[in-house]
Amino acid sequence: MNFSGKLKQPLSPVDATSLQNSPLMGRSGLGKVLLIYVAPEDSNYQMGGKGFYKIVRRPQLGFVYISGTLKRVGIDHDILDQTCELFDERDIIRICREENVAWVGFYTVDALILKVTLFLQRIRKALPEQLLVVGGPGTLLSRPYLDAGADIAVLGEGEYASIELCEYAAGLRDLEDIQNIIYLRDKQIVQTAPREPADLDLLPHPNRDLIDVNMYRDLLIVNNRLPYTTMITSRGCPFTCSFCTSPTVWTRKVRQRSVNNVLEEIDILVSKYGIKYISFQDDIFGLSKRWLVDFCRQLSDRKYDLNWMCILHPTSFRNHRGEMLDHMKEAGLNTISIGVQSADPEVLGNISRREEETELGYELIQEAKARQILTGTAMIVGLPGDTEETIQRSLDFTLRCRPHHAMFYKLTVLKGSPLDTPEKNAIKCSLTNEELQKWVRRATLRFNFDPKVFGQMVVYILRNNPRWLWTAVKVAPTLIGVLGLLKTNGARPDKSDGPPTTCGGYTPLRGGIRSC
Repeated sequence: MNFSGKLKQPLSPVDATSLQNSPLMGRSGLGKVLLIYVAPEDSNYQMGGKGFYKIVRRPQLGFVYISGTLKRVGIDHDILDQTCELFDERDIIRICREENVAWVGFYTVDALILKVTLFLQRIRKALPEQLLVVGGPGTLLSRPYLDAGADIAVLGEGEYASIELCEYAAGLRDLEDIQNIIYLRDKQIVQTAPREPADLDLLPHPNRDLIDVNMYRDLLIVNNRLPYTTMITSRGCPFTCSFCTSPTVWTRKVRQRSVNNVLEEIDILVSKYGIKYISFQDDIFGLSKRWLVDFCRQLSDRKYDLNWMCILHPTSFRNHRGEMLDHMKEAGLNTISIGVQSADPEVLGNISRREEETELGYELIQEAKARQILTGTAMIVGLPGDTEETIQRSLDFTLRCRPHHAMFYKLTVLKGSPLDTPEKNAIKCSLTNEELQKWVRRATLRFNFDPKVFGQMVVYILRNNPRWLWTAVKVAPTLIGVLGLLKTNGARPDKSDGPPTTCGGYTPLRGGIRSC
């Protein structure tokens, strides 16, 4: 793209107020925005091989938020999700040639860097003048995307940035006046002024009209019901876990949506889309006791046929656990996930966690199990200071704690996380990559096929959701891989093993997609 030229009257940054009076409103010939999610080729964060998306497909929450903002201003746009629709860069090139596309935006994380950069290279070669944008946590390392052909990397939140990008594409805004982006000028990195974090209550509600909610599921949640979707009630996390990028992205600040704002979205999900299950994706759900009690009471009063799950911290509700879990269950909660990460005190200290969290996590899981709430936890192997003994200690903890479900992951050092610094990365794990992979599989097998754990899960499913067993039979090979019985190399959706439909078949992208 040619970034030369300077407007005489620069526009002010887009915010909730200026969004209502955007110069884009009612303007013709603006062009379409394409929002693209490509499925990972390989990842340490999932087992089960190429069929992983037959059992776990989550809608891209950032895209439906951007979609809501674009819809508010009247910008035509599409969402392409490779976990649900079969497409490659040739389809994107075709759409750009056949339609007036203002810009193409890719979501990226560390696990997607190779695939996204490959798409960028091929699209840039075919369409030298097309505006290409990347956004998401992966842009903390932006240079590879810019070198591959991206014009702009968006840092942080994308809602208001998406409008500024449209204004830039329409010739109404200078590039340097788009806040919180990175681009190249004369092969040098340029980063613009940071953007003020948005008031979440003032953002338009996510627009799910461009996705088929019936295509998404999470069979690892055995309580899951369809139609299913994801939500957030907050952004940010107050903790500083060194393996996580949240401290970098959100600087430990938490922004909470109001109870009324969250319930407005739930009302839409139930009435418009018939949603039966919500997976809340907050880093940590319900940090405020007052907020959570109010939310649960108002949701309970609605009497919806709705269940939900959330992510908790081992220290959540430490002085009011029974009371808070009772409120949450009455409001439809039936699953919690708790990230314990390690049961070794020294390893926990190395990742800015506290020794007490292990037992607090144990107590929280037992309180939830006593209320017939499905429990899950996650352990990371390969953390700073990890040895065979410390990993065994974590495995022993999960067997003693006996949550219904436990996942073991090999550490991936995320770009922009505290571990991605010489100071934090000075303490090494003593095991090789191959040894860690073996430990992931060994721990997964040992946990899932412990007689008490296995029996506990079978009884829970039969009592609470026996229909899950019939669905599981249809994707048995993938589930077997997730359980650790098969060696896998991560997910790789392609032309021979494409994204699944609800019937287990594949839906190619034919002649375009849903449009708003």
